[in-house]
Amino acid sequence: MSKIAFIGSGSMARAIIAGLVRTGTPGDDILVVNPNNPTSCGEVHALYGTVTAPAEAVAEAGTVVIAVKPQSFTTACPVYAPHVKPGTLVVSIMAGIPTAAVEAAFPGARVVRVMPNLALAVGYGAAGVAPGAAARDRERQGAGPLSRTAPSRFHAESPLAAILSCSG
Repeated sequence: MSKIAFIGSGSMARAIIAGLVRTGTPGDDILVVNPNNPTSCGEVHALYGTVTAPAEAVAEAGTVVIAVKPQSFTTACPVYAPHVKPGTLVVSIMAGIPTAAVEAAFPGARVVRVMPNLALAVGYGAAGVAPGAAARDRERQGAGPLSRTAPSRFHAESPLAAILSCSG
């Protein structure tokens, strides 16, 4: 199984990680990077057996989830983008950052923007999915490996405003 890297370890990242582990992804296949809050990474490791990793470890991942606060995006991108290989699936769960901005920050990546809700942690979540230009058909339907965590998915080519209002 390909590794999944999370850049950020807040509530939404934890909900998705919980869903991944609940549906069979081993914790040691999940890398968590958050140099600004190593305590949070330690908590996620204690809960789910994830691997706390440095920025360079993002290169090991087939899927990278951008789970930072939107206001941190412009400072986080230059740190991690050089480690994201072309063709990597980059999933953004940041509200307010358009898919095109994520594509520009991670050139050569296949980008999918997802607006999930916290109920993913217990298998009752929903997520809106807005694929970028290079996303593959299966990613357009559910953001790759993250699709296992959201039983309900809404495909949205247009802005995700309606989905954001009910994501919670």
